[in-house]
Amino acid sequence: MEQILVYKDPAFDKEEKKYKWVQQELQNLVNGLKRIGITPTDENIKKLLKGESLVSEMAENMINAGFSQLPRKAKNYLANLFKEEQNEDYNKEVGKLAAKLAAFKASGTSTINFDYFHVDNGAVIISPEYIDDLKRMYCIYIDTDARLNVYTKWKNFEKAKNEFDEAVKKAPKKVPTQIEQIAGVDGQYLKAVATSGQFALSKILFDGELCLNGKNFEYIN
Repeated sequence: MEQILVYKDPAFDKEEKKYKWVQQELQNLVNGLKRIGITPTDENIKKLLKGESLVSEMAENMINAGFSQLPRKAKNYLANLFKEEQNEDYNKEVGKLAAKLAAFKASGTSTINFDYFHVDNGAVIISPEYIDDLKRMYCIYIDTDARLNVYTKWKNFEKAKNEFDEAVKKAPKKVPTQIEQIAGVDGQYLKAVATSGQFALSKILFDGELCLNGKNFEYIN
C-alpha cells in the first residue's frame, strides 16, 4: 500500500534543522582535531561526546612525530610537559566545542540520535535512516486498510462539499430588499456550508452534526 502523508508535526522541520546544526558542529570539531594532529574517527568523536579529553593523545602524537628516536620514558616525560603547554590550543580547537556538544547530548532536550553521525574521510555525514526516525515520530500516514477506508470517505466528502459550494455560488439569487441588504443577507453572499450563526444553506453544529437550513433556500431563485 502506498503511504499517504496526512499530517506532519512542525517539530519535524525543527528537529531536521537540529540534525543539520549538529552535523555542522561535529564538522567543526573534526576540523579542530585535524588542526591539532589528532585523526578524526567515530571512536574519538564518541569519546569527546562522553566528556573525555584527547589532550594526551594530542601530546603523544606531537612527541612521536618530532622525537620518535627517544626512549619511551623520555617521550612520556615530554608528553606530560607538552600536555600542560598545549591545553590552551586544545581547548581552543576542540575542548570548548566538545563540551558544548556533550552538554547538548546529555541534556535530553532533543530527539537527536548521535549514532546516525559518522566521520568519512574527514567529513561528517548523516545516515539517511535519521529521516525515517523523524517520520515515525512526527508524521501520520494512511498506511492501513482502516485508515484508507476513512480517508477515501473523506475525499468523497470533500469532493461533494466542493461541488455543493460551486452549485450554491452559481445558482441565480433573488434580488435582495433594502432591509435584507442592510441586514447583510444578500443571496450573493450565501455560503453552502458554514458554522452556526453564519449566512449559509447548511451549518455545522457544535457536536459536529451537519444540519440543513432550508429557510435560506428562499434566497435562490
